[in-house]
Amino acid sequence: MSNKKILNFVILIFSGWRVGLFIVTFLGLSIIPNITQPQYNINPPSADLIYWERWANWDGAHFLSIAQYGYEPFQVVFFPLYPLLIKFLSLLTTNYFWAGFIISQIFTVISLYYLYKLVLLDYKKNVAEKAVILLITFPTSFYLGAVYSESSFLALTLSSFYYARKKNYILASILAGLSSVTRIIGICVIVAIGVEYLYQKGIKINLKDLWANRFVRFTTFLTITTIILYFFNSIFIKFQFWEIVGVVSTMLYLLFLVCIICFLLVTLYLILKNKRSRDIFMKEGLQLTVTSLAPFLIYSYYLYYTQGYPHAYVLYESNWGRNISLPWELMFAYLSSLLSNNFFIVSQTEQILIEFIFALVFIIGAIISFVKLRLSYAVFFLLALLIPLSTNTLLSIHRFGIVLFPLFILLANVKNKYFNFVWTITSAMLLGLFAILYINKYWVA
Repeated sequence: MSNKKILNFVILIFSGWRVGLFIVTFLGLSIIPNITQPQYNINPPSADLIYWERWANWDGAHFLSIAQYGYEPFQVVFFPLYPLLIKFLSLLTTNYFWAGFIISQIFTVISLYYLYKLVLLDYKKNVAEKAVILLITFPTSFYLGAVYSESSFLALTLSSFYYARKKNYILASILAGLSSVTRIIGICVIVAIGVEYLYQKGIKINLKDLWANRFVRFTTFLTITTIILYFFNSIFIKFQFWEIVGVVSTMLYLLFLVCIICFLLVTLYLILKNKRSRDIFMKEGLQLTVTSLAPFLIYSYYLYYTQGYPHAYVLYESNWGRNISLPWELMFAYLSSLLSNNFFIVSQTEQILIEFIFALVFIIGAIISFVKLRLSYAVFFLLALLIPLSTNTLLSIHRFGIVLFPLFILLANVKNKYFNFVWTITSAMLLGLFAILYINKYWVA
């Protein structure tokens, strides 16, 4: 299929989506009471509401502030590429909001275009079209059109995977590197592109050799032990062993991190011990690694120079209610909260339920992707999901999921018409609801 036809299809879908969002959110802003403050101060609609600038609610205000005034220390969790693009375009538009808004629309079109082309490498035209429609109708897809970094990150990610598949590794590495200074999970893109590179070069890891290594076995058993420990948390608490369990959990967590590092080192060793693999890595792989990591290292140095910590974005995550935790601990905590509350007391359960269900869908999708999709796609899906699942909260998980593109490839391959019907109707209704709530300054994700 020609690039022109793909672009025409994408622009048609994007235009319909953008017009539909405008109608739904504009009417929603006129009818539903809006919030002028993040607290519970609800006011009726007024004539002086500015519709368009509502597309920079919540995090959007931080991106505009960074572009206009530079970083405040706590804002370093918002990575710099998107604000920089806003800054540059504002020189032409003379308006920071419209610069950010235009950039998001452009990157959304680019995202849809490269998703289509990427899917078309493995599947038929109808699957590629379906994947595009599933992405654009996802319940939180309206964030792609808002002054948020989701659209720019998704465009860089999809184009990086596409050019890696086309064996243009230099361009793929540059795009992956840029994604790593758009969102933290850009590091996952770099890793996944590396997996794709190794796969295309015919460099494979012998799983028997990997399992024969004691560090790998230890990591596996330790992970299972830790999951079991948290699963039986309630039993330990009931018998007042929590102080002991707390110490053991901390030790297990630290050991788990050490073992993950050992696992990665062992994997690298198994790759490089083969002479052919070593030659390929030294001739081209090392160059690609440096190219892809350069933007992230530059941002880390900037943080070290300005704030004294190259990982300041991690330190300030606590300002946003995020702390390092184990993924399964978080899921068990949310499940426990749902079971312990009165399910029909909406104020106690609605946000927890929404976040838990979306997280569960993403986890199931990540597992299935290792069976149904290319290894590089599955690796990205899993790693990009594990990062938000390791922050002690599922807050915004349904927004973060919009960039997990392998999910939409999986869904596009579902042939069950009843599942497709239910998913489409549910997704479209939630998209309208969430978009209306967002434009009225309610917290969505």
